[in-house]
Amino acid sequence: MAQKVFGFFGLMLAVALLLTAGAQGDPVVGFGRVAINGNPTNVGFVDVAINPGASTGVGFLNVAVDFNSNGLDPGDWLVFNSEIPLQSTDFGGNSATFSSTFDLSSLSPSGSYTVYAAFDLTSRSSSDFTNLQTNPGVSFSIYDIGDLQDGINLGLDAGAGGNGGNSGSVLNPGDGSLSPLNQIIGRVRHDTPGIKQKKNECAPTSAAQSLYWLQKRHPGALGGKLPGQDDLIDKLKKGMQWDDGISPGNFEPGKKKVIEDLKLDKIIVTKKGGQFDGTNTFDFVKKEIEAGEDVELRIQYKKADGSNDGGHWVTATGWFDNGSKKKLYFKDPLTGGDTVDEYELDGTRIKNYKYGDRAYISFAVSQSVVPEPGTMALFGIGVLAPALAVWRRRKG
Repeated sequence: MAQKVFGFFGLMLAVALLLTAGAQGDPVVGFGRVAINGNPTNVGFVDVAINPGASTGVGFLNVAVDFNSNGLDPGDWLVFNSEIPLQSTDFGGNSATFSSTFDLSSLSPSGSYTVYAAFDLTSRSSSDFTNLQTNPGVSFSIYDIGDLQDGINLGLDAGAGGNGGNSGSVLNPGDGSLSPLNQIIGRVRHDTPGIKQKKNECAPTSAAQSLYWLQKRHPGALGGKLPGQDDLIDKLKKGMQWDDGISPGNFEPGKKKVIEDLKLDKIIVTKKGGQFDGTNTFDFVKKEIEAGEDVELRIQYKKADGSNDGGHWVTATGWFDNGSKKKLYFKDPLTGGDTVDEYELDGTRIKNYKYGDRAYISFAVSQSVVPEPGTMALFGIGVLAPALAVWRRRKG
């Protein structure tokens, strides 16, 4: 009996230590604002390296800075209870660096600051500043992506959008009536390769990121069958008829052509989902990710008057949907590297998008290895059902 009691309390202590460890905070590895060709935007970002303390459910990222040097208060949260889903096979069983954005229109930071951060397993109250990791002397930097938007001026999908200083009215957010999956409320992939795009090459770069992720997850089918990075991106540029960017309609057929030229069309299936204006695109993205497929997402930029501007392509690496809030997670070629960018959606509008003031989700394209996981499941049911019926007849 004593051993059982000791074992129970030992288990409870271990759980308590796990929860405490999950709320101790995480190191801040980036802090600043984005600039486009020397012009600062009104979007700030903070990058936090997270080693999750749980494998399922959802965690909450919190970041605060005392800009006024008067002690932390609820107005100092830059990122507050930002949800990041945890799954044991993706982020949750593995660490990752996340980049969260915030509005800088009323702030003018410069110099170095102490940045407080934590990744919690439960949400905080706005007055709770306990168990935050202290990151002293973090420089507020300018991340200037240079002129990676020239193709946008031609109405092409190329890179960054305009920096209009949040001018213009907030546009119609589009169709927000998207329901969550019943089983889980999100997933983020930690291992999608991050390739920094060259000028106007977002479309082929995002496609290459996805294909390399697919190869990583399916080494038996695709191992050694994709060319090197520069060669693959060059092939994708030619397939998509790249000329300082691409036309939106050339992405899917261009990628299909490259897959055919590589003699992988019997292995990889490509399909498009969602509509150009973003309707039903979120549902398509989360369905494809849950089916184990890679997904590229088109971003539509808008002018101040609401008319369409050029666009941009990213690799979608995750989703979150609790029925009231929806988020997407990107490997953005404008960001590059190991960082996962996270954004909340307002209908189809991407809130505080780093690289364009008025950014909206458009349509998406996915790839899967044949036979698709869903097809295998249906195939299994189709084979097992008749066999089960025969077994039951014999048993009867």
